[in-house]
Amino acid sequence: MAHKIDQRPVEGEVRLTPIQQGLFERSPQLPHHYNQAVMLHRRDGFNEVILRRVFERIAQHHDALRMRYREEAGGIVQWSCGPQEASFGLDVIDLRGETAVDTRIAAEAERLQRGLHLEQGPLLRLGLMKTGEGDHLLIVIHHLVVDGVSWRILFEDVQTGYEQAERGEEIRFPEKTDAFQTWSEALARYADSEEQLREIAYWKRVEEMPAAALPADEGPGSGGDRRSGEHPAVAGRDGAVIEPGESGVLHGN
Repeated sequence: MAHKIDQRPVEGEVRLTPIQQGLFERSPQLPHHYNQAVMLHRRDGFNEVILRRVFERIAQHHDALRMRYREEAGGIVQWSCGPQEASFGLDVIDLRGETAVDTRIAAEAERLQRGLHLEQGPLLRLGLMKTGEGDHLLIVIHHLVVDGVSWRILFEDVQTGYEQAERGEEIRFPEKTDAFQTWSEALARYADSEEQLREIAYWKRVEEMPAAALPADEGPGSGGDRRSGEHPAVAGRDGAVIEPGESGVLHGN
C-alpha cells in the first residue's frame, strides 16, 4: 500500500532536530539573525500584488515557515502556528533615480536580514527593490527552517504560483511530502533505537583516536573563499549564499 501523507496543516509543538538543538546550545541568546538569503532579478519587474498572493500561499502551505521559538525552563520549544497565523514581511523599496544602487541594495539587504524574530516572527522576509534596470527580489529565511534542498522546492512553488496568478488561476502547489514534525520524530526514534545505542562504544573509540589537523583554507579577505558571482547583499549571517540563476518567470527573458 502506498504511503499516504497527511495534507492537513501541522499545528502545535514540533520536536527540535539534533542540528537545531546544536545551534541553540552554541547560542547564549536566541539567534534571530541567522539566515539564508537569495537575490533574484527580473528585467520586466515583479507584480507586487501577485508576489503577496504567492507568498501568502507558500507560508500557508509549508508548515516550517510558520515556526516560532520560545525559551522555557526545560529549554527551547519549537511551535508550528496554524495557517491563519502565517506571516511574512514584504518591503517595497524604490531605488529608481538612485546613484549608488548597489550600495543601497546591500544596506537594505542587511536591514532585512536583521528583521527576523524567532519568538514573534516572521521567519520569512522579502525585499522588492525597484531599479531602472528591473526589480531585485531578496528572499530571506531563517536557517532553522530552510536549507539548500528546501530552496529548490521553494523556487518551484514561486515559479508555479506566479505563473498561475498571472493567468488568473487559483494558486495550487503539489501535495506536501512528510511534515518536518514527522521527520523530527523519526530522527528521535532512530537515535534511541537499539541499533544506534549499540554503536555508541564504537564512536567513542573513534573520537579518542589521534588525528592530524586538516590544512586550512585561505583566510578571509584573501579572495580564496569568494564564490563566483556572489553578491554581498545575499550573504546570510552563517555565510550561506544561494546564488541566483536564470530561469523563467522569476528573472524575465
